[in-house]
Amino acid sequence: MVHPYTSKGKLERVVNKEIQPISNFNGQSMPVQDLDFSPFHETVIATASEDATVRVWNFEGKMDGQTPLAENQNEECSVLLQGHTKKVTLVRWNPVASHVLLSGAFDNTVRIWDASSASESHSVTLDDPAQHVAWAYNGACFAVACKDKKLTLCDPRANGVSAKFDGHVGTKGARVCFLGKTNMLASTGFSRQSDRQLFLYDVRQTASPVHKSETTIDQASGSLMPFYDPDTSLLYIAGKGLNPKP
Repeated sequence: MVHPYTSKGKLERVVNKEIQPISNFNGQSMPVQDLDFSPFHETVIATASEDATVRVWNFEGKMDGQTPLAENQNEECSVLLQGHTKKVTLVRWNPVASHVLLSGAFDNTVRIWDASSASESHSVTLDDPAQHVAWAYNGACFAVACKDKKLTLCDPRANGVSAKFDGHVGTKGARVCFLGKTNMLASTGFSRQSDRQLFLYDVRQTASPVHKSETTIDQASGSLMPFYDPDTSLLYIAGKGLNPKP
């Protein structure tokens, strides 16, 4: 579903005084697991689906900027990317190359795609499925949080793993985030006792986290989501039930 943020209120439309479901793009044959807006084109979205495909959609000209789509869009996507053998759960555009995007799936692979030619450029095989991925600020590498409780740094140009090191030991999924132009990588996850944690790593020396003893935030069940603002050099942590501390 594509909805302009300038159109406030409930996500529904009224036709002949009857409320109808919001219009959407109908193209994936199974549920969509993830999506990502292109950082270069405001009308382009990439979606990852359980049908083992990644699709790129361009809704330019289909909206007036103030109202949702006029009707359901039963049409072909702009780009279809096929290669994964199991459901795709993650998709991320490269921050500096407009035609490059990354996808992660339950087939234990992370694939780099060239959307301009609808072809696969690189593939990295992992020991377990990726739970979260993040590109570096300059798009030269990416980090992966895996189900095996490891964090992995990958160089897509080398078609392999640059470094692999211990992450959070809790059973719930971790998330990763590069801290702008610095050499720092942040990860959020859980301890064995379900303490919510924040680890900071120097990607030049990943043997152990930086300030590991000072990273317990609180105890709750919801995952924490890290967001870094390079303009202010601030790392924001969002999560359900997060209790602010002085």
